Amino acid sequence: MTSMSPLDFALVLHAHQPCSNHESVISEVISLAYRPVLMKLFVTPELRLTLHLSGSLIDALLQIDPPLIELIRQMVERRQIELLGGAYHEALLPLIPSVDRREQLKTLAEHIRSTFNVFPRGAWLAERLWQPSLPADLHAAGVEFTVIDESGFLRIGFAEEELTHPFLTEDEGKRVILIPASRAGPYLLPFADVSSIRNAIVERARRFPGTLWTFADDLEKFGAWPGTAARVHDGGWLNDFFELLTDTSMPVRTVTLSEALFLHPAKGPAYLPTTSYPDFLRAALPPNRRHEKDLTGHVGNFMVRYPEVNLLHKRMQAASAAVHSLPKPPRSILDLVWQSQTSCAYWHSWFGGAYFPHQRLAARAAASLAETQALSRKGDSLIRSDLIDYDMCGEDEALITCPHEWLLVKPRGGIAIAWEDRATGFDRLGCMQMQEEEGIPIPH
Repeated sequence: MTSMSPLDFALVLHAHQPCSNHESVISEVISLAYRPVLMKLFVTPELRLTLHLSGSLIDALLQIDPPLIELIRQMVERRQIELLGGAYHEALLPLIPSVDRREQLKTLAEHIRSTFNVFPRGAWLAERLWQPSLPADLHAAGVEFTVIDESGFLRIGFAEEELTHPFLTEDEGKRVILIPASRAGPYLLPFADVSSIRNAIVERARRFPGTLWTFADDLEKFGAWPGTAARVHDGGWLNDFFELLTDTSMPVRTVTLSEALFLHPAKGPAYLPTTSYPDFLRAALPPNRRHEKDLTGHVGNFMVRYPEVNLLHKRMQAASAAVHSLPKPPRSILDLVWQSQTSCAYWHSWFGGAYFPHQRLAARAAASLAETQALSRKGDSLIRSDLIDYDMCGEDEALITCPHEWLLVKPRGGIAIAWEDRATGFDRLGCMQMQEEEGIPIPH
């Protein structure tokens, strides 16, 4: 170690696979990214990091690759890995009802405890999406801390030199700790040469000696993203990166997030607006406005840009209301609601999201099935016809349902926008209209 005060480096890796992904897809990601990275970590015990696995991914790994679960368990036991909780099915928490936020967080925490014999202190936020009202729900679910992209701090006037420690925030008097994550991290790992990463760490340690620097990003980038396997594994990038982090001549030591909080107590207060990492917010803007520096996106804009996402969101809300009207909702029906809240189908970026029909339609089907099963359990009639502004567009739609069908019609023009089979939840009209996207004009 050099005479320079070491930089405490907290690496946070996030991994998620939605239930709608085929087993072959998940197996491929395991072989390309999860297994090689975790096996390399296992034989590098001096390197410590924090790992988030969504509930749906843990379930998949228990079925597909139990030895990998055992490998993670061993690293948790020797305190090399700290596990984070989060929403069980990787929901965008600001978009779902408060009751589901709390129950998803609690259920994943308990699943981690039963699987790995440890209770998570912190939680991962899907897409690092923050909303000022989250602390009360996080606190109620037993969450002590979470990770937020530092751009949210910078946008409201915090200086870069202030973002070297965790912060305290609260809502309704319920506090939670926010750990700023470097906005540079996702662009450096694993795309920059290790020599460039070395220079960045040395420069950060020179500028802010003895402080905390957190990198948080997707584990899938380390081999499963297009072109990354050749670079990360075949080209030796991962070996070189791990050697860099364990090089005793470097002014850096790796820490888990709980260790970081012990070494760098949270200071406060800090109150952030609704925020995420810049690319996520930018994707919510109309393509022709994304170059305007004074604009920032909002997660709700995905429901403005994509009517299909908006309809999914409203079906999910209706399903949640029906399920939570039961005195004690069964876990199986709750899980259907939570599957309908999986983040993948609620937004779009260059790698798909809402445009993937298997993800969007699976979420829609889960919401439909949850609502049908809940209403049936209550003994409520499934026969209904009503005029209601279902999609919050400002005009009423005609809602017509029976025990076997669910139909939503726009009276203006008589356009049917959804026709679900209640037995399967499948929407026969569930195609998605192509919107103008960056670099992809709509053909006329």
